[in-house]
Amino acid sequence: MSATLCSVCTATPPPESLAVKLADWSIADFTASPSLRRPAVDKILSQLTPRQREVAGRPLEEVAERLDFLLAVGSVI
Repeated sequence: MSATLCSVCTATPPPESLAVKLADWSIADFTASPSLRRPAVDKILSQLTPRQREVAGRPLEEVAERLDFLLAVGSVI
């Protein structure tokens, strides 16, 4: 196996994906800084409106749980 960039997506999310934001965070913002991912989830959760929390709250909590697991086993810095 070898690492290669996709010739179609060029390793960047499409504009449609970047337009979707939660608490002013796009997917690119969220993934840009590995050391801030877990705190970012908490920050996003704290800034959601009740409607946004109804839609995105559970998936974000699952992301937080998975990050906690990775941090516990030493897979994430």
